[in-house]
Amino acid sequence: MGKVLKGRIRGKTIELDGELHLPEGEEVEVEVRVNKLAHLERAFGGWRDDLELDRALEAIDRDRHQTRVGGA
Repeated sequence: MGKVLKGRIRGKTIELDGELHLPEGEEVEVEVRVNKLAHLERAFGGWRDDLELDRALEAIDRDRHQTRVGGA
């Protein structure tokens, strides 16, 4: 069985964000990869679900496309 889960290091323990549904004491093999973009996800996560930002970005996108179509 193969499954990919995210987690966080807490001392010598890896705290997983999801359930594995394995019996206690089951031996597993772990491959650790560091999420190099995690700091960006945290920094920009504050704007998630910001309707004003969505509207502003949509207006910028609209303006960019209108300028290109108009031959400028």
